[in-house]
Amino acid sequence: MVLVSSMIQSGLQAVLRPGVWVPGIRDLHRHRESWRTKIPARDFMKLTLTALETLIKSDTKGTYYDIHKLDEQECFIRILVFTWAEWLDVVEIQFYDNQAEVYSFSSGFLPVCVPFAFVLNAVLCFIPFSDLNLNKERIDQLRRAMGIDIEVN
Repeated sequence: MVLVSSMIQSGLQAVLRPGVWVPGIRDLHRHRESWRTKIPARDFMKLTLTALETLIKSDTKGTYYDIHKLDEQECFIRILVFTWAEWLDVVEIQFYDNQAEVYSFSSGFLPVCVPFAFVLNAVLCFIPFSDLNLNKERIDQLRRAMGIDIEVN
């Protein structure tokens, strides 16, 4: 379960994204992929949401997933992912016909359970940190849970 203070700060931190401000450092804790398939955008989006439900049910790490933004007109999903220690990772998926652009990143150095984390993370944006490949792993798990052929670029 995520603390109320973490949920309140998470929206601000997801928009500010201090963890990806500094070139070079941001590459330590972000992952980007392009997916290609033969499915129209809206169907691809629905399949991804179903796969996300599967991922949530099978999670054993204490991760909490919050669908922060779901725009069916623009075919866009933003998922806030809280690790067991309440670090905030963000997954964004923009769907197009036959493809999707997937971006996952750690939003800051400190977990969002720390008071004023969104401010402190902005000040500490120059500190390098690793996500231990969690962003890539999370995208890989989501893609596998979809159960279809997806070409990754």
